[in-house]
Amino acid sequence: MVPLRYTFPCILAAVALVQASTLWGVAPEQQPLYSPHSDGQWECLDKSKKIPFTAINDDYCDCPDGSDEPGTSACPNGLFYCHNEGHIPAYIKSYAVNDGVCDDACCDGSDETSGLISCPNRCKSFAAEYAREQAVLHKIHSAGISAKRKLIQEAQETVKHWQEEKAGLEDELAIKRAELSRQEDAMKYSSKKSSSKKAKCPPCNVATLKDHIQTLEDEIDTLVTILKDMKRDHNHNFHDMAVKAAIAGYDDFIDGYDELKADIDNDLLKYKEIESDQSTFANYEDDSEEADQEIEQEQDTPEQAVSFVQTALQKIANVIPPDWRGLIPLEKAENNDSVNNRGSALEAAKKAHSQVNDEIQQAERKLNTINDDLSKDYGEHYEWLKLKDVCVEKNEGE
Repeated sequence: MVPLRYTFPCILAAVALVQASTLWGVAPEQQPLYSPHSDGQWECLDKSKKIPFTAINDDYCDCPDGSDEPGTSACPNGLFYCHNEGHIPAYIKSYAVNDGVCDDACCDGSDETSGLISCPNRCKSFAAEYAREQAVLHKIHSAGISAKRKLIQEAQETVKHWQEEKAGLEDELAIKRAELSRQEDAMKYSSKKSSSKKAKCPPCNVATLKDHIQTLEDEIDTLVTILKDMKRDHNHNFHDMAVKAAIAGYDDFIDGYDELKADIDNDLLKYKEIESDQSTFANYEDDSEEADQEIEQEQDTPEQAVSFVQTALQKIANVIPPDWRGLIPLEKAENNDSVNNRGSALEAAKKAHSQVNDEIQQAERKLNTINDDLSKDYGEHYEWLKLKDVCVEKNEGE
């Protein structure tokens, strides 16, 4: 027969295990925390002290954190676990246990076991009502998600349009600024020619034509460089039709450009051979009347030289933009008409310069507006872009 002193601890341990497995007011996942030590002691959950395991749920608060009374109202800071089978489990404050009130949070009535009141199990009806509420919330949530996705899609399309428009404006500004520089050169050239006192001298007309050829060749070379850089560096992901058209025009033009330059240089070389025989036109710096009379007595400008130069100018005129051709004197005119033409050319150059400058300023303002819009925070996926420039009002009752 086994002595009682050996069997008694085993009996106590067995009782403790049974008690722990059915500890009232403790959630299933926390039941393992309510296991006695080998000496029959139990440590409060906050590790503040040890008490006898039998002191748990003895309706006396021993632990500062109230963890020793999960199933009674002894500890005001404790929590009671409601199983609520068939519905959602919940916690209530320990002071509400056995207070004679059927708490909705404990729809199974497990918080009232003292006999003060009988609480029926209402979890089935609570679960049905909760399911109806969740269905309504789910419908609202689904509608909200759908609306948000639509806002995001529209916003991303707007941002993509802004980005494409920004790229187009930047390309347009690069072209416009190059054109503005060309117009400034044209203004300086026309201004210089309109103030020249040698315009009435026939040989000076040939020199003017030569200057026109050199200036236009320089401007065409500048334009070719700009278009070449744009073809090499433009963003191929953006389908800007203006840029594509410019590149296509560049490809068509560049094929015959070298041959054209060689042809023009050949014409100028022929002119130089004729010019070398004309020593009488070597000195036109004297503005006195005597010098003008001597010039008038000299033989006329060689028609052949003028013809060569006019031919070169005509070839250049055939390949440059139409707006530029007004600056090229393709026909010989009398002295007075030539002065008037140069004045008209200067006015045309000023007008074209002003127009291009206005277009640049307008494009810059538009680009600044787009950059400002793109810099704002509209949410991670631009979901709040729809509220841009929208005034929202709410009456708080005051």
